[in-house]
Amino acid sequence: MVLVEILIFPGVVIETGRRRPALWEQTALARLWQYRVRFSGTLTPVADFVKAAVRSQGVVEAMNQIEPHPIWIGHAGDGQAFRAIFDAGIRAIVQLSVEEPPIQPPRELIYQRYPLLDGEGNDRTMLRLAIDAVKGLIMAGIPTLVCCGAGMSRSPIISAAALSVAYQIDFEDALQKVLEHRPADISPALLHEIRATLIGEH
Repeated sequence: MVLVEILIFPGVVIETGRRRPALWEQTALARLWQYRVRFSGTLTPVADFVKAAVRSQGVVEAMNQIEPHPIWIGHAGDGQAFRAIFDAGIRAIVQLSVEEPPIQPPRELIYQRYPLLDGEGNDRTMLRLAIDAVKGLIMAGIPTLVCCGAGMSRSPIISAAALSVAYQIDFEDALQKVLEHRPADISPALLHEIRATLIGEH
């Protein structure tokens, strides 16, 4: 049985059993201050990236670059970690999660939001817009962070689709390239929708 308790207050005090993962103190869990979350047996769906963190034994994967491309993949908190964004030289943020509130980035950053579901039910036009947005930023050489709830499904798959279209490479090869740099838990339903969207573009 998994029993993890997270208690977050102003100033980001985090307790996860006996673990105090420093990485969490720098990420999106700050958004959940004043929440008390208890997981027992089945994980409660509080936020996708929190579930991913518990599954990975208390660690939320920080944003990372899909080298050599000017694209970073991250979770909801990475989209608000503006110091880290500026330190990495990132100039644009593309947010992909319908359940997350819009980011309010500094004025120096390009910001686009596409409210995608992590599963079936996405409008194909919305998927195309998201893919084309990331593709355009890649082709322009603009360092871009693509983020969603946990950074493990929508962000990797949209990034892979954008790389596929930008460089005219097979989508499966592009996805494999992304997964070499980023752990993922991709929704099969979303994967099916992305494949159908890409086929429809040809």
